[in-house]
Amino acid sequence: MKGGKWKTISSERHFADRNVEVVTDRVQTAARPDPRAWTIVHRKQAVVIAAMTGDGKIVSYSPGTDPVRQAIWEMPSGSGR
Repeated sequence: MKGGKWKTISSERHFADRNVEVVTDRVQTAARPDPRAWTIVHRKQAVVIAAMTGDGKIVSYSPGTDPVRQAIWEMPSGSGR
């Protein structure tokens, strides 16, 4: 492979609906000739609001839920239908 390009050997879709798709691709790179798995989440387009305070700090929040069993900081965002 020239120029560091990746070659997709195979692709398996695990889930898809109108908002999100989860796929595992087996890819080969110039640096790694043996294929390896990459799991990718494709989301529909969205807009992220990067609100800033007067002193230049970015505003984010923690939703207080525990779906992935670790702390997550989020930014306000939204998408059209």
